Amino acid sequence: MASRRVAVYTRISDDDEGRRLGVKRQEEDCRALANLRGWQVAYVACDNSVSAYKTNIVRPEFERMMADLEAGLVDGIVAYDLDRFARQPTDLERAIKLYDKRPGVFATVQGDIDLGSADGRTMARIMVAFANKSSMDMSRRQSRKQRQLAEFGMYGGGGRRAYGFDDDRVTVRPTEAKIIEEAAHRVLAGESLTSICRSFNERGVRTPRLGEGTRFEGCY
Repeated sequence: MASRRVAVYTRISDDDEGRRLGVKRQEEDCRALANLRGWQVAYVACDNSVSAYKTNIVRPEFERMMADLEAGLVDGIVAYDLDRFARQPTDLERAIKLYDKRPGVFATVQGDIDLGSADGRTMARIMVAFANKSSMDMSRRQSRKQRQLAEFGMYGGGGRRAYGFDDDRVTVRPTEAKIIEEAAHRVLAGESLTSICRSFNERGVRTPRLGEGTRFEGCY
């Protein structure tokens, strides 16, 4: 029998530093599991810093993997844990329907879930329901906290600092403030954002994001 070809799926919701350490650990463990089962890893589908709970967010690599599973380009999926794969019941049901049409393998490092069996599907549905509730509870608590901090005029924390400010999000960084002022004058003078960003990159102006070197993203 030919070796199964599987897609390894890795995901983490928040990677503020952009170092991808969490998904790299997941990939290593998933590859080890696939090797133990004698499966061939076709590719790694990685959605780094992408939520699986928020319904308005598309996970590009998840969608690619699901399409390949439906087309028979891969024989199954290996993920670190079920909640890395799905936190919305609708995503799990999509997978179950695909496994109905084209039986394959599904494994997680934290414990196997057989999406081809009634017991496995029941367990998966329970686990995803609990993961969904956990995300919902966390979202509610965070929203309440942010509202309270806003009422007191306090910074809520989280995320990268804005360019031009220190980590407290209040204290201005003079060197970066000058860059912002320069950019504003150049825009008002009619220069394009692409040109401005390119010149900043060439001059080695650093962005707040760690591990990304000096490049200003999304400008060209």
